Amino acid sequence: MKTRIVALVFLFLIVAAGVLGAPRNPKKALADVDRLITDALAEQQIPGAAVAVVVGDEVVLLKGYGLRDVEKKLPMTPDTMLPIASITKQFTVASLGTLVRQGKLEWDKPVRDSLPEFRLHDDYATLNATTRDLVTHRIGLPRHDFAWFGSPAGREELYGRLRYFPFSRDIRTRFQYNNFMYMTAGYLAGRIAGVGHGARSSPGTSIRRNPPAVG
Repeated sequence: MKTRIVALVFLFLIVAAGVLGAPRNPKKALADVDRLITDALAEQQIPGAAVAVVVGDEVVLLKGYGLRDVEKKLPMTPDTMLPIASITKQFTVASLGTLVRQGKLEWDKPVRDSLPEFRLHDDYATLNATTRDLVTHRIGLPRHDFAWFGSPAGREELYGRLRYFPFSRDIRTRFQYNNFMYMTAGYLAGRIAGVGHGARSSPGTSIRRNPPAVG
């Protein structure tokens, strides 16, 4: 599986390099991309992929390749919903950065300035945690992934449970990968932007496609 992922990433880097090498005519640079992607999927035995290439403000490629359902022979399309795991964290940070540029948020102000009910198991972290802390994995909270993985609880319910998860380190003393803090960062962005979130979205999916939202 890792080999297949690396192969796809390499494929997309080749596509991107071709586009960047010809910025005046990106569509011409992608003239052979269908064959390139189809051959790569066949070689790596990957059923399907959805590919988008954006140059500036222009979408120059948006297309599905192969199948999204092998048994039913259903084709992959640009609208096929695909799990992208922690890639969503990039969108979450980009959304927060947009709010910072708009003057609606500051990276180093306490989270409680925007979420007064925000509460962690550690009192000092509760009062002093910043947005930057949420997205740099230094809050002091271990993963606690079994608290959400496979749970029917929605994002807001899980957010309310943060106060019960014990810390293993003091804030800003150690890197500890944490999905819950990215969930909180997405929740924070949505609250500030006035946009809701999916009722069943999980900490491992920091942003939902429907409804379109920041965070």
